[in-house]
Amino acid sequence: MRKEFLTLGATLAVTALVAPATAVAASTADRLAGTDRYDTAIQIADEFKTSDVVYLARGDNQADAVAGGKLKNGPLLLVNEGSRTRQAVAAEVKKLKAKHVVVLGGVGAVSDDTVKAVAGNADILRISGANRFETAVEISKALTNSQTAAKVYLANGMTLVDALAGGTIPDNAPILLTDGSGSLPSSTVAEIKRLKPTEIVALGGARAVKTDELNAASRVNGSGGGLSQDAAVKKVTADLAKELREADMQLKGWFTVAKDVNLNQFMDSGCVAAVGGKDDKEKAEKKAALKAAIEMTYPRVMPSEVNEECDKRIFQVDGATSDGSLVEAKAKAQMLATVDGHGVATFMGLEKSVQMAEEDVKKTVEAAKTEAAKKAEEAKQAKEKAKKALDAAKEKAKKATGKAKKAAANAFKKAEEAYDKAKKDAEDAETEAKKAQPDTKKEKEAADSAILKAGIALSLEKAKNTYREVNDAFKDIKGDKTSDKVKQLIQAAMGGGGAKTSRIAGNDRYQTALEIAKTAFPSGGNAKAVYVANGTASADATVAGFIDNKAELAGPVLLVKADTVPAEVEAYLKAARQANSALEGKFKALGGAMVVSDSVVDTVKGLLK
Repeated sequence: MRKEFLTLGATLAVTALVAPATAVAASTADRLAGTDRYDTAIQIADEFKTSDVVYLARGDNQADAVAGGKLKNGPLLLVNEGSRTRQAVAAEVKKLKAKHVVVLGGVGAVSDDTVKAVAGNADILRISGANRFETAVEISKALTNSQTAAKVYLANGMTLVDALAGGTIPDNAPILLTDGSGSLPSSTVAEIKRLKPTEIVALGGARAVKTDELNAASRVNGSGGGLSQDAAVKKVTADLAKELREADMQLKGWFTVAKDVNLNQFMDSGCVAAVGGKDDKEKAEKKAALKAAIEMTYPRVMPSEVNEECDKRIFQVDGATSDGSLVEAKAKAQMLATVDGHGVATFMGLEKSVQMAEEDVKKTVEAAKTEAAKKAEEAKQAKEKAKKALDAAKEKAKKATGKAKKAAANAFKKAEEAYDKAKKDAEDAETEAKKAQPDTKKEKEAADSAILKAGIALSLEKAKNTYREVNDAFKDIKGDKTSDKVKQLIQAAMGGGGAKTSRIAGNDRYQTALEIAKTAFPSGGNAKAVYVANGTASADATVAGFIDNKAELAGPVLLVKADTVPAEVEAYLKAARQANSALEGKFKALGGAMVVSDSVVDTVKGLLK
């Protein structure tokens, strides 16, 4: 099933969104990549060849792109206020022969000046609200033609990576945004009320779309749950205990036990932290309580629950047991920013990764400058040498007489030509030295680093807030208190017939993208190609939801690490290739080698042979 056509009113109704896709020849390149996210979006749009409709969204904020991913029949181009980006996007709009430019977001996201600068002669339509949540609502209305919808997707409007690929799901269900507060934005509530869905699907786990938010969405058009009071209290208590443990792990990190070691084997392995007690009975009770706690998130365990002296090789690292020792697991956590096989990052590890990335960029820049400066100096010396030879030939020509005069004149002419060439070479080398590391590239590296740093700080603060909120609710329910939060949770679990709720989610962003891929393209069926993007530096994946707007380009967008492919993603790719022979060699990496390494490209290509 493909996405339904979008109706945006009379402006676009005749031709904009019902034009059939134009066939394209398969590309032999392994990447769709540019110098930055804006250029990468242009490279992806190029695959459409022509398109009556082009969408525009702000490049440094993915919210409108996530909500707009369900829109149909055109590529997404990213813009900013810079003249260079405007010129490049304007050229692409012209190249695509676009008749209609649809702007996602208000003037605070994409200014009128920017739209005018890039749209050329195309008609302009803006879909916007006062903020990202209201813009998502307006996109929903456009997508559904102001009719009801059987299903609605919820995505976190603040941390958007889990939902980037949501637009590839081939149905006409809109994506609405939450704000991570535990309550739904009023505009989101109003739109759910209007849509009257019978199913609400969260894109991402409970850290992306909170259980409170999902339950609240379910109850907009009627309460839901179906449990008795006692059963509801029991369920909420258990849910809060697990959610509290998950929140604590986000702050402190965790280790993952190898897949072939079950919980009982782990508890008896000697790798579990010792428990105290005044006698054997108390020790047994504490060990049972520890086992019950570990069971909630097993095979992930808290660092405090691991015996520091453990020397058994039972810890999973990067999808395989490998050495499997605690020492290696710690080293991986610090150096690769991962503490389990799916690449979930600790804040300590992320900060280390930022430092390493900055050092690598600095070294690359300095090396480029040094090499260019060396060549410029060599060219300068060659120029000076040629000048001396020219002066000597000139002097000799002045003094020459008779037959020697003609030979001296020829020598002077050759010396003059050699000098002119050396002079030009020196000028060219000096020019190359000046642009060996363009300011725009340095600014981009610095900006990306700053954004990542800010993201770490924001994520850490959000994790702390989540822990406090869940901990307060857990204390309330354990103490038989009935705070508003606890009342809402219990009510959500009790009687009624609200909308059905579910999640498309994995343990982390990589697995969530994989689950979305499985939903959109089960076993790779109907896919024409496979795309991979970096799960941490996800800017190049902003346009993910729009790629399948060209039928010949449709396919899953999977997240990988810069240098490795998660084991589960490898398994999906292998199965998809076996089930769908059309996927042979049909692969694109979104972004350059700094975000998706050549080794990852080679791995994916090998799986799709």
